[in-house]
Amino acid sequence: MQAWEGGLFRRGFRDATDLHEAITQSLHDYILSNATGPVDQEGLIAKAKALIPVERQNQHSATMLELVIVGGPFQQILRPIEMESPDLGEELQQKALFGDSRLLDRTKGSVVALDGPDLLVQQDRGGSIRLTEQGAVAFRLSLEDTETKDRMSGFGGMLIIEEIVRERLQSALRYAAATLERIDPTQRLTHLGIAAFVSGGEYRTWKTRAQQTSMGGSLQMGMGQADRAPISIVIRRAALRLDRTPLIEDILVPLRRQFS
Repeated sequence: MQAWEGGLFRRGFRDATDLHEAITQSLHDYILSNATGPVDQEGLIAKAKALIPVERQNQHSATMLELVIVGGPFQQILRPIEMESPDLGEELQQKALFGDSRLLDRTKGSVVALDGPDLLVQQDRGGSIRLTEQGAVAFRLSLEDTETKDRMSGFGGMLIIEEIVRERLQSALRYAAATLERIDPTQRLTHLGIAAFVSGGEYRTWKTRAQQTSMGGSLQMGMGQADRAPISIVIRRAALRLDRTPLIEDILVPLRRQFS
């Protein structure tokens, strides 16, 4: 029997040998989580928010989900030479296009390149994924719903569909978990600061698919909150894998409230 409770992962055991292995692994995880010093939660949140692009007001742009995950204690995880590795860039690109956590549009071209010290996977006028030397992962993902847009003669572009936001969060968090295991298998990063924001959301209306269907062809333009700011949360790294569903809700619900 396994469970996630109170920020800790609890598991059962079959016999004495299994119990011994579980205790050894748990002690190892505990030592790792405390070996690098205390975590500055406010600092993690500040660093995550700083990686979200500044939104230009009163300028029409595509609606995008901005999601940033910064690990702590804050430290260098990847050396500059590792950031230049073609294998790392290709792996990130392939995972984003064809993996279980597909995030980018396979019908569009994508480019992998260094952007300053960061490694960037980007599509022209599309999504992007940024990886820093400190192991931070920043996503910029389209929230466009082509089906709704076509059905409503283009006005569907004024809608933010909740199910699409949820899908993007699910895929991005899964991608981030796999990426962290790839670049930091010894778990030097024990906590994660997460910031999320919907850019290009001015005048958009937030609806579920059921609500959108009941609207027929009508549309009431939304205003959203004039002072919208990124929402943020700090979690233990293990929650990214073991407690993902509640984590998605903890991000999605505050985002939705900004459009109510």
